[in-house]
Amino acid sequence: AEQEGRLSKILAHYCSHFALVHMRETSRENELEFAYRVRLVDPLQSPGMVSDIGRIDGVRGLQLLLQDDEV
Repeated sequence: AEQEGRLSKILAHYCSHFALVHMRETSRENELEFAYRVRLVDPLQSPGMVSDIGRIDGVRGLQLLLQDDEV
């Protein structure tokens, strides 16, 4: 619950929009995988967002996949 609150604050800081699009249990006990779709306010700030999220207790395997909406 505390981690979710921290994540929401970070996403609200860096993103003009974010939504949870996928959640599943992994093969490891008590481990969940989450996928969010985000629209960054400033894409150049994505390294800061990844760094901030990575400092949340329990976060592992963090990935940011970028998609160019112009294509």
